[in-house]
Amino acid sequence: MSSPPKHLCLACRRGMAETEQLLQVGLAEYDRLSVDEQGQFAQLVKQDDATLLVWLMHPHKAPESLRPLIGKIRRHARSHKE
Repeated sequence: MSSPPKHLCLACRRGMAETEQLLQVGLAEYDRLSVDEQGQFAQLVKQDDATLLVWLMHPHKAPESLRPLIGKIRRHARSHKE
């Protein structure tokens, strides 16, 4: 298990609160992600806020390779919201 690199922590700080909240969920789960998922998370945070918001709210619009990770982030966010 590894904690997220500092550059990922900084990349998760966003101008859009909705996007930042969901990325923070992913960041909190980072040490439980597989090495492949950690790489996918790094790809995810490279996107601009508008793209990320669309992908996180409508996972079917995200690249197929990122959909499982986005689903995992969304499920975890929902489970902590209830």
